[in-house]
Amino acid sequence: MTWRKINLTGWILIGLATGIVCGLLQYWLLPDAVNQATVRWFHDPIGRVFLNGIRLLVVPLVLVSLTLGTAAIGDLGKLGRIGGKTMGVYLATTAVAISIGFLLASVVQPGSGLSIPLDASFEGAQAPPITDILVDVVPTNPFAAMVAGKMLQVIFVALLAGLALAAVRERAEPLVRVLESADHVIQRMVVMIMWFAPIGVFALIAKVIVGEGLAVFLPLLKYMGCVIGALAIHALVIYP
Repeated sequence: MTWRKINLTGWILIGLATGIVCGLLQYWLLPDAVNQATVRWFHDPIGRVFLNGIRLLVVPLVLVSLTLGTAAIGDLGKLGRIGGKTMGVYLATTAVAISIGFLLASVVQPGSGLSIPLDASFEGAQAPPITDILVDVVPTNPFAAMVAGKMLQVIFVALLAGLALAAVRERAEPLVRVLESADHVIQRMVVMIMWFAPIGVFALIAKVIVGEGLAVFLPLLKYMGCVIGALAIHALVIYP
């Protein structure tokens, strides 16, 4: 197999393995001052750039694709039926996914063995009333919702815009064509950022290994196995 024939998933796995090896070698062979400088000037900036690139496209991707998908259905009655079925499937598969996650976490216990400072504490925020959650779905300023990354509000705006486009029909064709062009551009941007993923994954995993050493390696490996196993069960068993 040549290097050019390796797909993106393969490159990400190579980046992950290389980050683990390089992180362990740095932790064992280099002094702390060098490791801290490496994390500060190399691993941390590269990892944050990759994560920021992913966050950059989440809102426009959801907004444009969901608006186009809603507008493409056309028949508002059909849209309501499809939306109800989609919501039912979404809630059911989400409940199953949560159950799988709880089951695997209780069996694997990925956090066991991880050293946590004794003075660490956590206070969960008080859950707001359900009425406030429902009211908050409708934003007073759609642009502020997009800037803040409030996805429920963004989804509401996209659905509302899609319904309006479907209702207007022919008169909305110019705007639909603009959104279709924007969708192609955003999809290409996603591909461009994902090709940076192997380097981003390398930097993120190396940063963790260099900072925490072997103490975090086994719990991290168990956590990764737990996540991959849950995703595999959900994708190969539940979805089919």
